[in-house]
Amino acid sequence: MEINNLPSQEQWAAQAVVKRSVQELIPYERNPKIHSEQQIQQIADSIREWGWTVPVVIDESGNVLAGHGRLFAAESIGIEEVPCVVASNWSEEQKKAYIIADNKVQENSSWDFSLLSEEINNLSENGFDLEKLGLSEADINLLQNLSPDEEFKFDYDDVVPDVSDVSSSEPSKTTDGYVEFAVVLSEADKKQLMSQINKVKADYQIESNADALMMIVNQASRYSHD
Repeated sequence: MEINNLPSQEQWAAQAVVKRSVQELIPYERNPKIHSEQQIQQIADSIREWGWTVPVVIDESGNVLAGHGRLFAAESIGIEEVPCVVASNWSEEQKKAYIIADNKVQENSSWDFSLLSEEINNLSENGFDLEKLGLSEADINLLQNLSPDEEFKFDYDDVVPDVSDVSSSEPSKTTDGYVEFAVVLSEADKKQLMSQINKVKADYQIESNADALMMIVNQASRYSHD
């Protein structure tokens, strides 16, 4: 296959990995990708398990183009230097475009959920800590019991608030990047919903009200398509 319009290998950003102090690196203040505290903690847990596997991409001035989440995770656990690759001679437009493309292109892949279910069950049987996979407890429980012909969708990325504190029908955004979704329920309906949430938490050993609520939603969605 003929390959055209590629920069020479000498110009590839990944040609050499260098160490940079986290204090020298400058996160892009207009980065449209939000990294929640929960995700940063997951990245930190991943670094503890596997070490550093993917360098941060920076320009010649230390501006971060890719790897903001990894950088924030490094800061959170006291890592002072991180591996980086330097993208040289990129225009400002190329830099801004890459920040979007690096995040979006990765999202355009899909999962073979049947194989994913088998892999998760295999890891579980061999004693691996499934929390390090970055999946919610609800998703893990559903995937472990997924039938070959069953449809599956991951939980929403945002965390659903504790419904025991629901008091308003208006949605609002919190300061940490999560989206809060609130509804008004009668006292009887609230008690019934919390009873179901607590039952799911007990049955599936789930700690979070949010994960239990999403399991109820996912199960109801499956039943509606049967």
